[in-house]
Amino acid sequence: MHFSGRNYSGTEADRFGLVSASVPEAELDEVTLTLAGEIGTRHPAALACAKIADQVGKDLPLSQAPRTDQLVAARQQLMMDSFSDVEDYLRSQSGGTNTGYRRDDS
Repeated sequence: MHFSGRNYSGTEADRFGLVSASVPEAELDEVTLTLAGEIGTRHPAALACAKIADQVGKDLPLSQAPRTDQLVAARQQLMMDSFSDVEDYLRSQSGGTNTGYRRDDS
């Protein structure tokens, strides 16, 4: 599907398992903004890994899916460990994890 560029009807997309919801056209903007807002609350590392999983897994046979999941999970753990290192460093400094620098005008 990715390579053919073919457009599918809603019925075809639903049959292929590509549809998670169907809304009337009048509600489309509202539902889309709500979904985008939900996605926007996700951790950047989780979003990055979801993109990687999509790109890596789209052309692989189903038998390789578990291995792809393992690789993406390992990458996500590596990314999260980096965030933990930064948090640990900030905690070790005076002021804790506060990175909000304020100008003292007094």
